[in-house]
Amino acid sequence: MARLALHLRAAALFCVTLTATCTLGGPAAHAAAPSSPPPNPATRTAPPVRIAKNRDEWRDAVHKLRRDKAGCFLATYPKVEWKEVACGPAGNIPFLPRHGSRSNTVGNGFDFSGRVTNPIVEGEGTFDAVITQGESGFTAQSPTVAVPDAYSLQINSNFGHNSFCTGNCLAWQQAVFSNQTEHALFMQYWLINWPTACPSGWNNPGPGYCFTDSPHFNNIPVQSAANLPNVKLKMDVSSSLDSVELDLNGTSIASVTNPGSTMELYNWWRDSEFNIVGDCCGFSADFTPNSTMVVHNTIHHNSTVAPACVVEGFTGETNNLTLVGSTTASFQSAPAILFVQSNVPGTTASCVSATGLGDVHLTTLSGLLYDFQASGAFLMLSDGSTGFQVQNLAQSGAPNWPQNTVNKQVATRMGDTTLAVCIEPDLVEIDGQPTSMTDGQTITMPDGVRISRAGNSYTALDTHGNSMRAELNSYTGTDWINLYVGMGHRPDASTVGLLVNPNNNVNQLATRNGAVLNEPVSFDDLYGRYGKSWRLSDRESALCNSHAVKWKKPARPFYAEDLKPKLRDRAMKACMDAGVTILPLLDACTLDVAFADDKAAAQAFVGQPAPVAVHQAGKKLCRLPPGGRDRHGSHNCPG
Repeated sequence: MARLALHLRAAALFCVTLTATCTLGGPAAHAAAPSSPPPNPATRTAPPVRIAKNRDEWRDAVHKLRRDKAGCFLATYPKVEWKEVACGPAGNIPFLPRHGSRSNTVGNGFDFSGRVTNPIVEGEGTFDAVITQGESGFTAQSPTVAVPDAYSLQINSNFGHNSFCTGNCLAWQQAVFSNQTEHALFMQYWLINWPTACPSGWNNPGPGYCFTDSPHFNNIPVQSAANLPNVKLKMDVSSSLDSVELDLNGTSIASVTNPGSTMELYNWWRDSEFNIVGDCCGFSADFTPNSTMVVHNTIHHNSTVAPACVVEGFTGETNNLTLVGSTTASFQSAPAILFVQSNVPGTTASCVSATGLGDVHLTTLSGLLYDFQASGAFLMLSDGSTGFQVQNLAQSGAPNWPQNTVNKQVATRMGDTTLAVCIEPDLVEIDGQPTSMTDGQTITMPDGVRISRAGNSYTALDTHGNSMRAELNSYTGTDWINLYVGMGHRPDASTVGLLVNPNNNVNQLATRNGAVLNEPVSFDDLYGRYGKSWRLSDRESALCNSHAVKWKKPARPFYAEDLKPKLRDRAMKACMDAGVTILPLLDACTLDVAFADDKAAAQAFVGQPAPVAVHQAGKKLCRLPPGGRDRHGSHNCPG
């Protein structure tokens, strides 16, 4: 695959250098439409042009105006009209599909995409916030010397099949704004694993690859990276015409239309990727240090249901940012996923996340916070669709803290790889073998799983976007492991374990045999029917030593309110001084600081999002308002 990636890039630059078309003979049935000629002069008086009252009205009205033929069009605020303009020639420069090894940064297969069930009719990409001092990258004309603001904006479909690309052949369609290489807006179409000579009019950048372009809207002014919040890219598809639009500052919109039959995307578009990446040819868009942006990927699919998140991308171009944290979703009139990408270090990217912190405070993938203070080895999570598993071994704090437990071992199974991280004694095992890793080291396994160490943390990331991070902590009173889990897709029926709510419902817990326990769940059921069902057998265990601790349930629940008043007040002050303000997290933090006898234990809760709901055994489930507080700063949850 690496050889293929080099072949594609070399062929792409060879085409550009020679200004050749790089085409091979063959059938022309599905070639892109030719550039449109200038429009004929009007033969009758046109009706008055509507004038919009504001930019939002103008954008909406212009977007709804029908363009009934292939070509290039321009709308200028405040006039609600499309004016046809002459299209420019295609550049015949490839904006590559993903290839070779998956990128460590955004692009070339690693990105957040939105997935829906209905066919997508429109994708729209914007940036809600951009913090950067600038960007640079290579172009087709300058492949070795970086050029300022050399990037492309892309909306990318999934790989699919149409009437003429079946079997092993994969069809792919992009909306592209090339900022420096082409200064143009267009659609690019790909046939991947094409078995014969490319169709007439299609370019051949490498064996099995064919691509062609729609007409080009050329001579678009260069947009600085700082102006990205004012730039919007859209792609609409239908059986008659596909269109792309580039909105610049709300003052003008460039558009290109082309027959929908070119790739028949209206039939098979289900995943949509939007991002800023390199300006062609597998290049990278490189941002200055301390750059961060919020990406907003809107997906219209004739439904108000929010898109599902998947950690997957389709473009072969990249940037030097990494995905940070989890996505958020919006729905109703503008279904979308939003996410952060940055070159400032942050949490491992995931579509959804869960944690097991301190004494063991579990926050499920659906956002339910509950304490699980049993000793023993347990299945935290198992995802049948990707084979991802997470396990833990919790040990009691007896004799001083007999009602409390903490993680002493955690493990994950990903593909063919297992990783176990353990303390007392400290040990890291990869595929059952003790392994020493230096700070900053990354080990890439044959199945693509990447295991890395950063300080006191070990992270495993698989090719599906699933991750486990084990953070080793040594405190005055005891040592424990904080567990962070991420998934590359939303949980489904095959996703089970202590970190999972059935049906994504925080009002329910489920035993291993599928029995659903509705809230309120009693103390006896939490540690009996529910907890015991998730114990690990020796055959299942990937831990360093699953026999190190025997199963034992606590005698009773134990919360911060059960601490001696002076100890509780001192621990709570340490948490508040660290910035922990969400009340249920403050309660958990207080207990951990007291247990650890170390105010450093509060750091695990700094910046943690508010849970959706809080479970305390035998009590009515409490739900939190957004942000963890109601308007009075209080609620009926613990804390």
